[in-house]
Amino acid sequence: MDATYQHPVKTRVLLGLVALATLLVLFFGSAKAAQASETPYCGTWLSSRTTCYGAARWFNAEYGTGAQGAVCVGNGVSGTACSSCPGCGTYLPVGETIYSNPWISNQLWRDNLVHGTSFLP
Repeated sequence: MDATYQHPVKTRVLLGLVALATLLVLFFGSAKAAQASETPYCGTWLSSRTTCYGAARWFNAEYGTGAQGAVCVGNGVSGTACSSCPGCGTYLPVGETIYSNPWISNQLWRDNLVHGTSFLP
């Protein structure tokens, strides 16, 4: 009498699960995480009607706020966007990735605590 007895259904199910697990590892293991990043610049008090320039960097959008009032953000390449009230943010989509100095400008006739952020996808 043969002492080895195989369970063909259990073996096939096990092999199927191993194959499925291998495919899942290959699929999800090869997916790369998004490289999106945001880089703050000029988180500081600016005096009346002055501008602060961030260090040159790669980015494709900017965002800025002023705690006491309106600010404008820009970069010398793709125009300017301005906010209209204290704490209101302004967003400037560049439309492409550029290397430039982002800036934020205080639009008040008094000091304003400003914060600029650039974004890279």
